[in-house]
Order: sequence, then structure tokens, then C-alpha cells
Amino acid sequence: MEHLNRLSSDKRVVIVAENISNLQVYNKFESLDLILSHNPEDERIQPDLLIISGNHVVSKKLKSFLRKANCPNCWRIGTNENIVDTYQNLNVILPYKAREVYQALTKHVNANYESVFQQNWEKMKSVACARRSAILDKTPFCDLKAFEKILKSIPENSVLELGNSSVIRYSHLFDCRNDLIYYSNRGTSGIDGCLSTAAGTASVSNSLTIAIVGDLSFVYDSNALWNRSLPTNLRIIVINNKGGGMFRLIDGPANQPGFNKFINAYHPVEIKKLAEAFHLNYFCADNLSDFKKTLPDFYSEKTGIAVFEIFTNEEINTRSYFKILEKNN
Repeated sequence: MEHLNRLSSDKRVVIVAENISNLQVYNKFESLDLILSHNPEDERIQPDLLIISGNHVVSKKLKSFLRKANCPNCWRIGTNENIVDTYQNLNVILPYKAREVYQALTKHVNANYESVFQQNWEKMKSVACARRSAILDKTPFCDLKAFEKILKSIPENSVLELGNSSVIRYSHLFDCRNDLIYYSNRGTSGIDGCLSTAAGTASVSNSLTIAIVGDLSFVYDSNALWNRSLPTNLRIIVINNKGGGMFRLIDGPANQPGFNKFINAYHPVEIKKLAEAFHLNYFCADNLSDFKKTLPDFYSEKTGIAVFEIFTNEEINTRSYFKILEKNN
């Protein structure tokens, strides 16, 4: 961390990191899908050198941007034999620990170097964040609005388990909080085991552990709650947008025949009854007022393990998601 903080003081350097990296670095750029949606397609934001460490990224816009940037120098740090050329331009592999490489690079930091590279990224971020605020002020209750409020409301020093599909993508539209720990089942396909992972995390943590999952994820892995020793510090937020909302947010699936039945997979399961079957406390809301009233009781230590089901409208969800990513010309 200390070496990356030193590197970020150089105006020629931009550090990008997603929330599940849990990278606490000053001046890092997160909310990458949001920021890069406002990419002015200016060469001044394209890197001359790309250095990659850590695991795979979630952001499709970041992958697309870096693949199109045609960066002349692309270095991958790591000792893993199965190196993946994510950005399709890899020309150097550095078989060292990331800390060692970044420490060596700090010798070349020049905080007084005149460069507009970092400044141009800051401008792009500023435009994106201003547009996000303006849109959210006018957005009715929906997935986007719920995530804005949830991510602000989570008690300090909590552990956040993000669902693997639309949930993690919504979370990437907002700045991460340094007082939270972020996890997600990335690296696997689909929604397998999101609740099971959250229950396991809560069982070894002394902190409040909050799982945010979609309705399909909850139903799919509801047997994770079939456990006599569920930890009382576990809270589960279910975003019920009537099926696989993720497939409304990507090109293609929504236009296919049989979308609702076979892809969106809307189900008749009543999550309240599932929660009752496992003897869990249950809360619900379908509007902003009830949502705000419910949060204090849901998070309360006295409540114990609980499920908070949030109902949203799929049409408003889709419209607001694309609106916030729309370039403001």
C-alpha cells in the first residue's frame, strides 16, 4: 500500500482498483464502469505503460478500454504459471511479488513532473460523478437507488459479501468505502454459493457481515440457511427484481425469444416464506420511505440473523442503469 501511495503522487501515474481488491490507496480510481462511460476517447487518457497485478477485473468497460488503447508496453506481475493476457497486449512478465516491483518503481517517482495524464482522469471522474448525482436526485426507487442508499448505510467496519452478477456491477457504480471489507465469488461462473460463502464469512468474523444478493441467488442457494449454527452477525439483503436482472443490463439476451421464461427465469417463490421456514427475522420494502425506516432495525445487534427483501421494478431498473452510464454529450 505504501509504495502505491507514493506512486500515486506522481502526476504521470493513474492507479485503478475495484472494490473487491480492498486496496486502500490515495487517489485511486474506482467506479470504473461509471468513469469510463464518460471516456472522451482522447489519447491523453491512454497509458504508455500498463502494469497489472492481482486477479481478474469485473469491469467490462475497463477491459474494452485497455484493449482498444493499444498500449505499447504491458507488464504483468506474478509468479503464476497460467498468466492470462486479459488486455491482449502483454509483452513483459515480471516473475516477482507485486510489492517488490512497486517498491522498485518508487525510486522513479517525481511528484513535480509536469503531466496532465492523472489530471485528465480526474476530469473524467468529476464529470461522471456529477452526472451520477444529478441522475440519482431524479431517480425513483429502483435497484440503482437502493444501492446508493444501502452502500451509504452499512455500519462501519462491516464485511460486505456482494452477489456475483448484477449486484457487484451495481456496486461498481459507487465509490468504495475504506471502512468496509468487500468480498465476492468472482472467478466462478454464475450465482453458485453466494449465501453459503456469506454464512461462512460471518461464522469466522467478529464483524457484522452483510450479504447483498439478487432473488435468484437467494433462492438458488437458500439451503445455505439450513444450518443449526448460523452466525447471528449475518444480515442478508435480497434485491428482488423478479428474476435475473443482470440479463436486462447486457446486450442481447433481452431480445431473445423466451427471455422471461428461460433467461430472466422469473420464479413464483415467496422469499418471506423461505425466511420463515428457516426461522429468520424478515423485513421488506418497496419504496424509499419504508426502506429508510427499516434499516435501523435490520442492522441492530438485537435483531440477529435477518433477511431484508427489497422489491424493485424491472423496467425502471433497466432505464436508470443505462441512464447513469449514458455519455452526457
